[in-house]
Amino acid sequence: MRPLLTLALVLLLAAPARAGTYEHYTISPFSPGLDGWSPYVAAPGGFVGTSAPSEGLVAQFWARAQFAPGERAGWIYTPPEDTTVASWDIERMVSGIGGGHWNTLLSATVDGRNRFVWTDVPSQNRSWARVGGVGLGASQLLAGLHCGGPAACIPLASARLVLRGSRVVLHDPYAPQVEAVQGDLVDGQVLRGIAALALRATDRGGGVYRVFVEVDGRPGPLAEIGDARCRDVLPGGDPYQFGFRRPCPPAAGTTVALDTTVLPDGPHTIAVKVVDAAGNEVTAFGPVTRAVDNVPDPAPPRPPARPQPAARAPSPIVVTAWLERGRRRALGLTAGYGERVRIRGRVTSAGVGAAQTASGADRPVAGAALDLSERVALPGAPWRPITGVRTLADGTFTAIVRIGPSREIRIAAPAAATTPVLTLAVRAPVTAHWRRGALSGRLRGGYVPRGGAFVELQRRVRGRWRAQRVVRTFSSGRYAVRVEPGRVRAVVPRQPGLPFARGISPPRTAR
Repeated sequence: MRPLLTLALVLLLAAPARAGTYEHYTISPFSPGLDGWSPYVAAPGGFVGTSAPSEGLVAQFWARAQFAPGERAGWIYTPPEDTTVASWDIERMVSGIGGGHWNTLLSATVDGRNRFVWTDVPSQNRSWARVGGVGLGASQLLAGLHCGGPAACIPLASARLVLRGSRVVLHDPYAPQVEAVQGDLVDGQVLRGIAALALRATDRGGGVYRVFVEVDGRPGPLAEIGDARCRDVLPGGDPYQFGFRRPCPPAAGTTVALDTTVLPDGPHTIAVKVVDAAGNEVTAFGPVTRAVDNVPDPAPPRPPARPQPAARAPSPIVVTAWLERGRRRALGLTAGYGERVRIRGRVTSAGVGAAQTASGADRPVAGAALDLSERVALPGAPWRPITGVRTLADGTFTAIVRIGPSREIRIAAPAAATTPVLTLAVRAPVTAHWRRGALSGRLRGGYVPRGGAFVELQRRVRGRWRAQRVVRTFSSGRYAVRVEPGRVRAVVPRQPGLPFARGISPPRTAR
């Protein structure tokens, strides 16, 4: 009966329903480290332990002729906060079983109770095979080799349970939450060229994964959010398969663009949607109806030719622009990461006579097409187009700066006599948390140099902040260091290869 039971459990491991679940592949090349697994051992007599070599997770009994009932070793998997385990399958191998009452147990904790997923009682030596169960709703998973009793357990040299290739389907019922929606799609009733929308999203469980624009019910290209962790590890098929328990960021700001030039002129129903790592989808904006107008109006018929005065040189176009944060305006600004910054300006036609209004002021240019591009503050970085805008009837224009690093922003217009370049310095977004005797955190925003970035740990001494240590982050931007008790904070100085201004974390109390 036991082989039939095992086969039935394996056959039940079908692909999970998409809504609200994602897959975590662990103890595999996709997932470095233990990431959710922790060992447990109970052996008063010693010589029982766990290890994590390249072959997988090991629970082992060795060096003693026999082991007493109740002695055990194994591994526990804990899902991330705000998720539960929907199903689980894993490869296991058992060796070194001699006499006595050995038990191999795979179980799930459901509502505080232990539910067996797969058991081998009494244990036998087993070659590699995949086992597991579905419909769990578990708060943790356990896999262990136990001396169950009542008789003592005798190993053949070394009794071992080895685990590898775990696939955990995690249930995440929480859809993303969206705020700070702004941009061309919100403000403009008529859309031309590239229309952008910026937003900030938060998510419990797996994190914020993707954003896309939906036009007339048809989804457009997906814009990825997060770093390399937040990517599907098995290309093709289901895009919700990850190598990390919590693969995507819990909060992220992003900008999505809609190329209206590929749409026919006329009304279109537009919506912007955000998806988390479990496929939970929320509408961040819309659906609303917007008019697309990229085809210029036909020129009016020409009047009969009349004698014309001597031709004048065309009046040059003058573009004036500045950055605006709150009530402050300047050609160069420093802002916090994610802080709202606008680009404002005006386009006029300079000159005399017909190029001026009756009052003598320069004439505003309505409907002028402007091209905005940016260059990240790194040596040799190229200019990249970011969006296009048109001036209003009074010649003014407004655009929103996307969330990102320090950069230069260039505003160009055809036949313009000036091409303003604005400079935005963004403070490095660094976090700090005091946990388990260490200060840890992360330099967010991407662009972390390959060898990591320098972080200065400061301590409050006699009313002043004083440097205590300088550490280097991992390439992921994370750092951890032990510090002396007191009021502490993390400071990221300006440094080569990091396109951010000096950033400071909120202060923490180390106890």
